[in-house]
Amino acid sequence: MRRAVRTQIRTKEPPETEQTYRRLKHEGYSDRGAVELIAAVVAAEIFFMLSQKSDYDPARYAKMLKRLPELPPDSDA
Repeated sequence: MRRAVRTQIRTKEPPETEQTYRRLKHEGYSDRGAVELIAAVVAAEIFFMLSQKSDYDPARYAKMLKRLPELPPDSDA
């Protein structure tokens, strides 16, 4: 998960990941802390996709990123 997050930050794809990383750093989170929070969102999106047999939803993913540092509950992924 962390590797995926770092790739998203580096490539700015999706751009919301890099924006969220910068926001969290600005709010005082360490590099590791920011990456871990974003990785939790990646995991939540994957969980949702598998449990609901649905495709990746960029809007849902962006919404969860925007809510950080509040972690997404399993039922709200």
